[in-house]
Amino acid sequence: MLQEETQRKLSFLIADQIEIKRQYEQIQWLQSFLRYQQDILNPADYLNAWSRHLNLRTDIINQNIASSVSNIQPDMRVEGRVTVVSDAKLRQGKEAENEVEQLSQEEM
Repeated sequence: MLQEETQRKLSFLIADQIEIKRQYEQIQWLQSFLRYQQDILNPADYLNAWSRHLNLRTDIINQNIASSVSNIQPDMRVEGRVTVVSDAKLRQGKEAENEVEQLSQEEM
């Protein structure tokens, strides 16, 4: 249950990370295209392109940030008791249980 919930939250966070990276790369591409337009357009057309660029960039940032980032909260907690043991210790404990069980059966 804990692993499933952790995996689910991690999947949402990874998806958010990928989406934010995509948005960043899109904005970077827009920036490079704007530089290209600066080289080929006359000043008046470039100012119009720059104005549209600013509006588009603002729309991308405002629209996607609010809708894409998951509402993942660190709201998991452990209730009760947790015991942490190594595999070697666990095997030793099982061997000891088996010995006690064998002794109990021999006494019967």
